[in-house]
Amino acid sequence: MNNDGTACGYGILIGVIGFLSCIIFLILDARFENLSSIKIRKRIVVSDMVFSFAWSVVWFLIFCYNANEWRKTSAEIEAKSEAYLIRISLAFTFFSIITWSMIGLLNFLRYRQGVSDIFENGYEDPNQENIPTEPYHQAPFNNNFNTDMGYQANY
Repeated sequence: MNNDGTACGYGILIGVIGFLSCIIFLILDARFENLSSIKIRKRIVVSDMVFSFAWSVVWFLIFCYNANEWRKTSAEIEAKSEAYLIRISLAFTFFSIITWSMIGLLNFLRYRQGVSDIFENGYEDPNQENIPTEPYHQAPFNNNFNTDMGYQANY
């Protein structure tokens, strides 16, 4: 745009960093239920929330920068067939603002829900109800052999 490569370069750089961070947070979300530490769970949700809101602000700045560069373009460049690339770039940055803001909002709601549910209790074993509650009478393996049955241990 207007012989200024930084307008597209910023968008590409922020897009790649955002994509890589999405992969990292997706892996953390997949492993979230297996984490027993409440502090680690809370840090993951808070960092995802802060990053999402910060990234929506970064996309807003790139949108403003691209819109300013588009405003400066001459009628000759707008008449060329390459003008649609500028519009696509503006549309992508605009929808990125909305997308990252919604991700941040969902993480905020997850944090608020987690304050009462997820972060309150530690890890609970899902098989807790299968544990026998009656007292344990005899060890399954001991050195008391019943010699009446004809079995003797070879030592």
